[in-house]
Amino acid sequence: MTKTPIHTLIILKSILDVKYTFVEETGKTMLSWEVGFKIVSNMPRKCALTGKTVLFGNNVSHAHNKTRRKFLPNLQKISFMSESLKKVFQLRVTPSGLRTVEKNGGLDAYLLKTCDCKLSKRALIIKNELLKTCKLKTERGN
Repeated sequence: MTKTPIHTLIILKSILDVKYTFVEETGKTMLSWEVGFKIVSNMPRKCALTGKTVLFGNNVSHAHNKTRRKFLPNLQKISFMSESLKKVFQLRVTPSGLRTVEKNGGLDAYLLKTCDCKLSKRALIIKNELLKTCKLKTERGN
């Protein structure tokens, strides 16, 4: 199997199908299943900036019968502009994460203030690029 970006490689075998995709960020081959027309993948349901993930709880009926359920985060693909890097980055973020970024003064300011444990791998890569450019600017200024 050739190693290609996640969007180009799709191998269809049957109605209940196994797809192998190579993810460049992690360097691993991951599985995803296509059931009918809906694609279910093992991509994390986690906000790239705030770290919000899936919560578990119960549906409670009028008769107080409890059945397990998931509370999924409201993830949206948002394009952020980095002022210091002059690049556009697309991240999967919750609306509360988007409000937090705007409150802190943009993507650059938010990433520099936030601890690494909350950020996704992609956000950490962007943060490291920001730190490198900040160091280069301070060296040129001195």
